[in-house]
Amino acid sequence: MIHVEPTLNDKQVMQFIHNGYITLENIIDADFNRECESVQGGHLSDFVLTDEFRREVLLHPEVAGVARSLLGANFLVPTSAHHHLFEAAHRGQTWHSDGITEYGYGITHLQCYYYRSVGFIHFW
Repeated sequence: MIHVEPTLNDKQVMQFIHNGYITLENIIDADFNRECESVQGGHLSDFVLTDEFRREVLLHPEVAGVARSLLGANFLVPTSAHHHLFEAAHRGQTWHSDGITEYGYGITHLQCYYYRSVGFIHFW
């Protein structure tokens, strides 16, 4: 298991609980962002499982630190991903939950969006 230090203080955790999101800007290496531009849309699980993506994005100390701060020491790193950017108009989906509907008040799941074109990470 990889040791990850929490990066949010108590005030930042409470801001996440209040706002429902946190954004990390300009933390992913610009060269890696450019490399990601060539990844095709559709199911991205193979790309997300590469050592480079896991190292540069998911296990980046600040990204993993947020997950550690909110989910605890035994958080799991995602094993799949989807391309949510579209270049042309398309019919949208109806309102849905993406399978993270849990009961109770604890934070047990996070959704992490990596916007490579602008270089920031957004947690929900």
